[in-house]
Amino acid sequence: MTTVPTPDIVDSVVADWRRIRPQTHSEVLQIIGRIIWLGRQYEEAVTRLFADTGLAYSDYDVIATLRRA
Repeated sequence: MTTVPTPDIVDSVVADWRRIRPQTHSEVLQIIGRIIWLGRQYEEAVTRLFADTGLAYSDYDVIATLRRA
């Protein structure tokens, strides 16, 4: 059975670009858009994970960077 993915915000933005600027390389927009979306999802997940500690994502990012140093 083949499932059809549900269009998301990235698909909507790419469709707009294709309509307005057909010469734009939409494949690049799709890749970059999804990478940005994944980054935001990661940031939100970390924020929820540390919500009870009072740490913000930026706090976690600094601590993780210092830990790696």
